[in-house]
Amino acid sequence: MSTELSLFRRQPGTVRGVIAPATVLDMIGRRREEIAETNPAFAGTRFTLHDFRRLFAEDVVKHCQEFLDHRRALRPEGEYTDVTPG
Repeated sequence: MSTELSLFRRQPGTVRGVIAPATVLDMIGRRREEIAETNPAFAGTRFTLHDFRRLFAEDVVKHCQEFLDHRRALRPEGEYTDVTPG
């Protein structure tokens, strides 16, 4: 299964599946048109699946870093040593 397809999944009932890329782009396009009615800056814009993969990856990294920072804050400071240049 390609990365492009695996990002957009759904599970109607007990069957897992993926949403076709064309369907995702159609859904995004419809929402963009709705938003453009009240926010003209969105008129004529285009989004690609790559835009959403990039945003998703950035969000995962951000949340992972926040989780690690939170966990470190809960641990005694002596458990963490400075990184040794290698």
